[in-house]
This record gives sequence, C-alpha cells and structure tokens, in this order.
Amino acid sequence: MSLLNNRQSSDRNEILEKRFIGVILREESAELNQKQLKLMSSRGFTNPAFFNNRGFNVMDDNKLEYTHPTVLRFIDMKTRATKDGQRSKKKSYAVHNKPIYGMVNNILRRLSFEYTDGMKKLLAKNHNIEL
Repeated sequence: MSLLNNRQSSDRNEILEKRFIGVILREESAELNQKQLKLMSSRGFTNPAFFNNRGFNVMDDNKLEYTHPTVLRFIDMKTRATKDGQRSKKKSYAVHNKPIYGMVNNILRRLSFEYTDGMKKLLAKNHNIEL
C-alpha cells in the first residue's frame, strides 16, 4: 500500500472513530436524561427549577457538555455545613452523582467493546464513506 493510500485509509478510520464516539455520547446522554427525569419524578420533585435549564450537548470535538441548575448538584449530599461550622445530616436524593458516574461507566464500556468491523461498516454506509 502506498503512503498516499495509507494516509487516506487512516483518515477514514479517524472519521469513523469520531462518528462512533459521537453516536455513543448522544445515545448515553439521552438515556441518562430519561433516567434522571424518572428518578426526580419518582422522588417527588415538582419544582420546575430542578427541571429547567438541564440538557446535554455533544460538541464537534466529541466532548459531552452537561448543563444543569446549581441546586440540582447539591441534592445528592448527605450533610450540610451550617453557618456556625457544624455539620448536620439532611435527606439526600441520588439524582445527580450516581446516575452520572453510571453513565461514565457505560460510555467507557461501550467505547471499549462496540467498535467492531460491523460497526465500522454500518457507520461507513450511513455516512457514505468508502472503507
């Protein structure tokens, strides 16, 4: 294989890898969004402040951006520091940290094992890329 053909083939593989990563990130973020909404609804969250301004966005460089209200981030915490420095226990709801870290594990597992020759052919067919 000539150097030119080798470069073209590696460019195609790189394009397919980027497409694959984007697909996985979109699928997992949609699934996490549904899980998180279901968890919040089942635990009695009715305030629209928890549901508004939430979202996932897969950037062009295959980075997943997650936006959420700041108050949602602290729902998982089991203790709270008071103004006088004491720590008090509070009710915690696992709607942020636990689902997020579960999603990260799923993404890593899928990226490790699902990029097969069959997936490459499917991506190439869907995006009109010659292998």
